[in-house]
Amino acid sequence: GRVGGALIHNAVVNPEHEAARLYNFGVVHRRSGKLAEAIEAYCQAQLLTPDDPELLNNLGVALQEDGRPGESVSLLERAAQLAPTLVAAHVNLGNALRSTGQRTHAVESYHRAIALDGASAVAHYNLFAALHDDDPLAAEEALERAAALRPAHEMTRFQLEATRGWRLEREQLSESLPS
Repeated sequence: GRVGGALIHNAVVNPEHEAARLYNFGVVHRRSGKLAEAIEAYCQAQLLTPDDPELLNNLGVALQEDGRPGESVSLLERAAQLAPTLVAAHVNLGNALRSTGQRTHAVESYHRAIALDGASAVAHYNLFAALHDDDPLAAEEALERAAALRPAHEMTRFQLEATRGWRLEREQLSESLPS
């Protein structure tokens, strides 16, 4: 009827308005845990505005949360390329890269995010997670920075205490080994 025709007319006349509506549906669905619906809404919005970095970022995150990090990498790379100062795109790209085993590239992405916003506790925390196995000292530094930025964040405090404990154990072990 008339309402459906008005919606179709609006989408044809103003695709950016329709893309924004679909984007908002995606946000609402993702927040309520309906990832399939969020991804569908984001994909429909992407057909109308394929170069919207916020949209690409959110679609990439939804795919990552849906267990599809490989699909999210190219979207997040594109978001970071289109909006090089979008800190969230660099952090989320790092997360997707880390999930696909590309730790070195993930670390680079977190460093880009931190260069843009040194006060991003999330970027520092994720850098810690990426460095944890390969460079424990740098990982601990990143975690200490995250804890300083968000002292009330319980997981960061827990990880910092555990990391300091592991460092002390390693130091004690190395001191007890014969030279």
